Amino acid sequence: MEDTIEFTFSFDGNEAEKHRLDLYDVSRALEGFHRTLALTTHLIINNEVITQAPSLKNATIYSLPPEEGSWKITVIVCTTLFSLGTAPKDTPLGHLIYSAYDYVISESLGVHVDYNKTLGKLYKEANAEKLPKN
Repeated sequence: MEDTIEFTFSFDGNEAEKHRLDLYDVSRALEGFHRTLALTTHLIINNEVITQAPSLKNATIYSLPPEEGSWKITVIVCTTLFSLGTAPKDTPLGHLIYSAYDYVISESLGVHVDYNKTLGKLYKEANAEKLPKN
């Protein structure tokens, strides 16, 4: 199973508003953007800290062509993520994934994850106190 995550990288203000940028600044910014994506992606997927972007394993970072007339580039991180959801909660990777999942559920539904209950039941219990009693 291959998953993709899409990011947008753009320049705004100053010279970018005039449709031009110093090529050196662009090259350094793109290098830093790629490095950040590669190191972070490798840590999440492989549970290993690397210090060199070319050492990225189990993922590929692609750039789509820039949007015409702008300094906006779309970047796609393609990875095999099937193992992320299977990492035990008592490992650094498992804890990171569990925490991220709990955060998303908490922010969207207003409840924290409890694997012993369905999300529907958690939501209903949390909102039972807010509903008027008949």
